[in-house]
Amino acid sequence: MSKLFRTAVISLMVATVAIPASAANSDKRHHKNVVVQKQVTVVEKTTTHKKVVKQKQHKHAVGKRVQKQNVTVIKDWQRRGLRRPAANEVYVVDGNDIYLAAAATMLIKALID
Repeated sequence: MSKLFRTAVISLMVATVAIPASAANSDKRHHKNVVVQKQVTVVEKTTTHKKVVKQKQHKHAVGKRVQKQNVTVIKDWQRRGLRRPAANEVYVVDGNDIYLAAAATMLIKALID
């Protein structure tokens, strides 16, 4: 019985030692052929979020007069999505800038974006 017990213990030790050795060899072969790629995503979290808005610079300021020969009066204000001007107001264009001006004096009342 002791001989049987000794044989069982020896075979168990051999099997225990042999399995990790063969598993380690197979892992080594497997890792040689595998290309590992890592993708890192960085997310910045801020407690105060400020939205940067590019402000348009107009040629003329509110309260300044424009000369009628230098501007074009807009008559199709509805098509441009503008509100109806009052009876004594007109929309004028100077370059890419749109202004709300007094009809008689061409005094700029508002800057339109």
